[in-house]
Amino acid sequence: MRLSYSSICRIACIALTACGLLIPRSRAFDVYSFAWPSGTVTFQVNLDTGEAPAVPPQRLMDGTTRWSVVFSNALAQWNTHLVRTQLAATPLIDTPSSPNGINEVFFANNIYGEDFGEGVLAVTLPRPSRQNPSRFSESDIIFNSTRNWNSYRGERQFATDFRRVAIHEIGHAIGLDHPDEAGEPQEVEAVMNSSVSDTDNLAADDIAGAFSLYGRALPQPTISSVSASQSVHVGDLVDFSFEIDGQAPPAEKTIELGYFWFFEGLGGEEDYLFTYDDPVLDLGLAQTFDAGTYTILVENPDGSDFKDIELEVAAVANTPATSMANLSTRAFAGSDSKALTVGFVIQGDSPQRVLIRAVGPTLGEAPFNLPGVHPNPKLTLQTPTGTVIQTNDDWATANATPASEIANASATAGAFALSGDSKDAVIIATLDPGVYTARVSGDNGAEGLVIVEAYDIDKSGGNSRLVNLSTRGFVGTDLSVMVAGLVVEGPGPRTYLLRAVGDTLGNFGISDFLDDTVLTLFRGTEQVRFVDDWDDPAQHQPMLIEAMRELGAFPLTDRQESALKITLFPGLYTLKISGFDDTEGVALVEAYEFPE
Repeated sequence: MRLSYSSICRIACIALTACGLLIPRSRAFDVYSFAWPSGTVTFQVNLDTGEAPAVPPQRLMDGTTRWSVVFSNALAQWNTHLVRTQLAATPLIDTPSSPNGINEVFFANNIYGEDFGEGVLAVTLPRPSRQNPSRFSESDIIFNSTRNWNSYRGERQFATDFRRVAIHEIGHAIGLDHPDEAGEPQEVEAVMNSSVSDTDNLAADDIAGAFSLYGRALPQPTISSVSASQSVHVGDLVDFSFEIDGQAPPAEKTIELGYFWFFEGLGGEEDYLFTYDDPVLDLGLAQTFDAGTYTILVENPDGSDFKDIELEVAAVANTPATSMANLSTRAFAGSDSKALTVGFVIQGDSPQRVLIRAVGPTLGEAPFNLPGVHPNPKLTLQTPTGTVIQTNDDWATANATPASEIANASATAGAFALSGDSKDAVIIATLDPGVYTARVSGDNGAEGLVIVEAYDIDKSGGNSRLVNLSTRGFVGTDLSVMVAGLVVEGPGPRTYLLRAVGDTLGNFGISDFLDDTVLTLFRGTEQVRFVDDWDDPAQHQPMLIEAMRELGAFPLTDRQESALKITLFPGLYTLKISGFDDTEGVALVEAYEFPE
């Protein structure tokens, strides 16, 4: 089989213009996810002709007479601390180009035709290999010829020190990033910091970073065992795992061992599953479109190994009598764009009686005891055009429906009881088939956690029922993530489309949308499916696009949103909507029921 890898190459473009006094702290070095193989890494260098700035009449401030000599000295600084790899310089043979598999070092007034950014002294263009994504294939270094260059030691002076910039860029070329801009930035003395300082040689943190990549020999990675190929039915739980030399792999990738999952569907092309970073590939509830070949690739810069796993998934028939019995969403409700808005659809040919609740205060009491609940939610039921059908503030004292009837309906629907003096809001209404909106607001800017529930309480035997839920609200972190619940009720399975929409909301005038949504599906307390980006794998996108068209759902415009077509057996399910890396913003969660 042919392995392909869609690399996302980071371009390390550094602006060494600001100075900061740095306080040494603990380990802070940051590394790429790829490095060079053992042996000699050669850089083809042309720094003394072409666009190269002129050397002063006598010599540079450090006594050298050529930029290439300064660069070679910078290479030597790193070589002292590298064990399995050494860096070498040779003359540049041809006109620089990229990508061409050659490490080229030169002066220019642009970056292969693109302008240098303001204040940028140099750029390094690292590229991982497509055949082995833990290995460099090329790393060009381009110095900005329009800058005022010299070479010296000690404190920064009127000119830019070529030597310390070269040391920094070589650090990028071998796999080091900026420690002060890492995922958890730390202040530490290092030539690899993003801002220039009086540091003109490798510091302890730089050396530690180089040692982490090149300080020891790398073993040949070999997969000793892998999950067996499987034949399952839709709804079975599926996961794949592997072992390296009889042991489970580490929870996180390292230079010594990286791992990547690939998927080739039936009749499709092979996709790198870029959102699956764990050593165990947890598919969750198997679906027919999951059938195909899964490949685990393990590698390090010195070698690789892979194994295939075949998955067959037998289809199950949809059950027309099965439906979503009730829908609920727990989320943060505030004012303006943080208001919580729930939409639902009644399908059929007869009126339907529904129970809608906006519960805040009761969530703060036993047995829930949630902090930060909404103190006094107000519930407004309206049509899509804004016509108000009914409103309620305090469910037991200011309601069009008697409190006893509400309590009985809640108990019949299986909803938890509300105390008689709580300031939760409830509406019971008989609605014709159509689209409706329930909006949760509060007096005087009140905000907090609230759960909005919609129950089908019509037991008349008609054919009308709730068929989809959509909730738009603010997604925070921890308890302020959005959680939607649905109950699938009936004699057998049914198929649904689940979506977590963020960026596309910008097309509807919402500016503070959640960038990069994550949707996690639970059955009870067990995670049964996970979707970060809906283009992973890419071969499932046409199926999802067709599903959205069939159900009348607006198209998604950003690949970092979440969508899942899934067949569910009867039971209680929960959808958690969060932001990747704990981002916050307004999101929309949707659950659509496919027709029979």
